[in-house]
Amino acid sequence: MTEVTTNFKSGKGGKKKPATRAERMHLNAVGQLRCVITGRYHPIRHHCFCDRIERYAGRKAPHFDVIPLWQGIHQGLIGHDDIAIHQNKAMWIELHGKDWEYIPAVYAEIYGNPDITHEEIEQYWKERT
Repeated sequence: MTEVTTNFKSGKGGKKKPATRAERMHLNAVGQLRCVITGRYHPIRHHCFCDRIERYAGRKAPHFDVIPLWQGIHQGLIGHDDIAIHQNKAMWIELHGKDWEYIPAVYAEIYGNPDITHEEIEQYWKERT
């Protein structure tokens, strides 16, 4: 299994720190969902980046702020007319809204609570050890 790492640098040598067990479990759970836009299975786990400066101080979103997106609307596929968020963010937002607006629906599907906090997600997975 490939180790998931975060974007945040640990300090020495700029190495990325490994994802926590809760982050890995959450990412796996998101990967089991259907795409929030198309409803297709086998989505890509997209780290939200709309309003990244305001929401995440310019850094990559935490592993808890990911949504399931089908490949065609994530990065685009040849032969598909879907607008991909990584190809045309402005048009994607116009059509679907900002990516982070789907986080509560993802939390509701996995945890039954659209307002769960990152700390509560950590606790959720800790209790399932």
